[in-house]
Amino acid sequence: MKLAGILTILVAFSAVPAAQASHPGAGGRIAYERAAAGGHGSSSEIFAAGPGGRGETLIASPGGGGLPTALSFSAGGSKLVFARESRFGGGSVVVANADGSSARTVPGDGHRPSLSPDGARIALDSGGSVWIEHIDGSRRTRLAAGQDPSWSPDGRSIAFVNGGNVYVARVAGALTRRLTRDGGNAGPGWSPDGTAIAFWHSGRRNTVEIVGSNGRARKTLGPGMEPAWSPDRRTIAFTCPLGVCTMRPDGSGRRLAVAGGYRPAWQPARG
Repeated sequence: MKLAGILTILVAFSAVPAAQASHPGAGGRIAYERAAAGGHGSSSEIFAAGPGGRGETLIASPGGGGLPTALSFSAGGSKLVFARESRFGGGSVVVANADGSSARTVPGDGHRPSLSPDGARIALDSGGSVWIEHIDGSRRTRLAAGQDPSWSPDGRSIAFVNGGNVYVARVAGALTRRLTRDGGNAGPGWSPDGTAIAFWHSGRRNTVEIVGSNGRARKTLGPGMEPAWSPDRRTIAFTCPLGVCTMRPDGSGRRLAVAGGYRPAWQPARG
């Protein structure tokens, strides 16, 4: 789903000016997007907050390159990538330190980037295909038709969406596996142990679901969008009507984590 559509759904709930977390971040900070002050549903900023919502910091704000969105951290939590989407549909990928400093734009068009676990490569979508390139933008190679790439924890596979279904492809080699067949699925994200993938399904209502990385044991966890697994695998953050909510991987323990936020991403604790 386009960011503008997500913002339209959530604009009525995005006026809360500060993070209000009632559930601590498990194993790291939660990063999220929120409509910029005075915006009209077409302008956002990216923030991160620690346990209990403490220490909220601004990572990226709207600029000449477009609207910041779709944040992804390296496994060690020291680097990040995000996209800047222009109002005309173009996009670029930005690489930065975890706090947003030393940001630089990677050459070429790109959307919804995912940083490899070692922080050396980027998966992104452009022109209807998923591509892999070095972090400096060099050696771009096509992986498959699709969008919404997500790098596996071991760096060997990438989950993505094509035709509304979730697939997994090996980074080296032609093996591609289809995990869903009902359409309407988006935003896949791996569990830290690589055994499962969370995503959201837009059927009669938006629901967060999980499926084994082998395509088995699919399960609906409940209403929500844009899930992201915590580094310790105990929690899934997701977009809910009031902001960013969290729950356990079995769908229990749902609670509000950040009022007014959306599209969460976890920053692993740096140690």
